[in-house]
Amino acid sequence: MDNSSLLEQQLLPLSLRNTLLTMAGGLLLLFALAGLTVNILNMLVFHRLGLYSSININFFALSAADFACASIYALISLIWLDISRAIKLSVDLEDLNFLLSPLFVSLSTFGSWVTAIISIERSCSILVPVRVKHIFTCRFTACLISAMLVAQLAILTASFTSMRLFIAPGGATSSERPRVVLDQAESDIDLYITVMFWGSSFPSFICFLLIVVSTFFLAYSLRQRQRWLQTLPGQRLQNKGKNQKRVATVTVVAVSAIYIACYLPGVSTVGIYFTIHGLNAFNAQQDNLQLILTSLVPIFQALSGVTNFFVYYKRNSRFRQNFKHLFYYDFAEVRAG
Repeated sequence: MDNSSLLEQQLLPLSLRNTLLTMAGGLLLLFALAGLTVNILNMLVFHRLGLYSSININFFALSAADFACASIYALISLIWLDISRAIKLSVDLEDLNFLLSPLFVSLSTFGSWVTAIISIERSCSILVPVRVKHIFTCRFTACLISAMLVAQLAILTASFTSMRLFIAPGGATSSERPRVVLDQAESDIDLYITVMFWGSSFPSFICFLLIVVSTFFLAYSLRQRQRWLQTLPGQRLQNKGKNQKRVATVTVVAVSAIYIACYLPGVSTVGIYFTIHGLNAFNAQQDNLQLILTSLVPIFQALSGVTNFFVYYKRNSRFRQNFKHLFYYDFAEVRAG
């Protein structure tokens, strides 16, 4: 069956697909550009704060992952806008979308891993406050982050080796553009799906569950502590160290809650394909529907990468001060120059 016949027999009409995809592409591009900006600022501020504590190392790594994801989101959004005919690129990059998918999944898994480390570390600081500093040392945290980074790089290498990418020349008319073509053998597709599921998707889902459990525990602990403080009339929290721990815990709860809310569409999309009879991700006649459903995943994840900055700025006074100093010194240098 040729492409024109498939387009006519889609579950989702082409005109509706193009309208929804244009909206999704524009929104994703907006979040991607914002994510690139705010995550550069995040990394600069956390670097100024010093990477001598595990929490700063984790937040720096999370910002780096969000920055890398935002770069991919920007490219994906342009591909979507081209597919929906909102813009016209000089080269047809639709097949490149499939090449970006494993990169997007691996980076999301890495971000989930770092968020899980942050949540579990804060939970341990409540359960075993004396031993937590000896467990989650800077070296141990860096090793955990590096291990997942190496694992995802290995998975990406295995995935990309099964793909062959080339550019097909355009036709004689101006409407026939050069086209990026992705070629993959049937046996390689099965291997690719297996590797990506067990190496990236499944670990990401486990991290998601750990984050949900630890976030509920942290939120419950904060609520119990607040109730306990209210039973002490006239008493105020004077211990600076305890206050900093509480601020760190509140920040982690906020970041984790945003992560959960923004990753639920991805988990829900996978659940829809597993539970609803008749939906098949590999059915060519459902390509339009699949494209729209899966477009929600990067949009919400891009939103997560943007909103983290506002959590850091609102909840962490040291982050806020260093952020202001960063621009103050830059402005002073410009004036001095």
